[in-house]
Amino acid sequence: MQNFSTVSPAPAHRNRAGRALVALLACASVAAVGPTAASAAGVEPTPCAGEVTNPFLPWGDSDGYRLAPDGDFSSDPSQWELGNGAELVQSDSPLSGGTALELEKKESALSAPICMDGTEPHSRLLSTSTSGRSSNVLVRAVLQSGHEIPVQLVRSGSEWDVSSRIAVPSFLAYAGQDTFQYRFTAVGRGTTVIDDLYIDPRARH
Repeated sequence: MQNFSTVSPAPAHRNRAGRALVALLACASVAAVGPTAASAAGVEPTPCAGEVTNPFLPWGDSDGYRLAPDGDFSSDPSQWELGNGAELVQSDSPLSGGTALELEKKESALSAPICMDGTEPHSRLLSTSTSGRSSNVLVRAVLQSGHEIPVQLVRSGSEWDVSSRIAVPSFLAYAGQDTFQYRFTAVGRGTTVIDDLYIDPRARH
């Protein structure tokens, strides 16, 4: 089992400030690799495969999404790398049920590689807190170079709910790489269960 780096816990009442910090860090990371965008300008990505559905329609999101590789943990969860005690648990997710990912403080998980072809602006997932209090998970995009970009702080309550939009790295900004991964790390107190990770291929709408 691989151990991953973690971040310092952030108090729940500073969630808004935490989201702002994540956004600033992401912008700084993009700016840091800005010169590579020009070198990637001539790269043509391979279109990503996957059925496009509307999984989050019950939550008012009519966008089309494709399921991330084993994004519902139902076929081959071994594609995910779990660290620091993270584990798969029984899930009652309203979308898939069966199996989901549970993260307690400092526990972390790295997703399977996710195809990117320049059409995906964001992703979303379902999450819930099972500890009687709200909980937070920091999401970072992991590039093929190993560089990690904080992209969102997902806060969960006592009921299953859809997350805010989680950024997908820009294809052109990162030298035309064709896959990336998400690292999910529980921060602060509380236990989070996540399930049903979907990617939005905006260009196919």
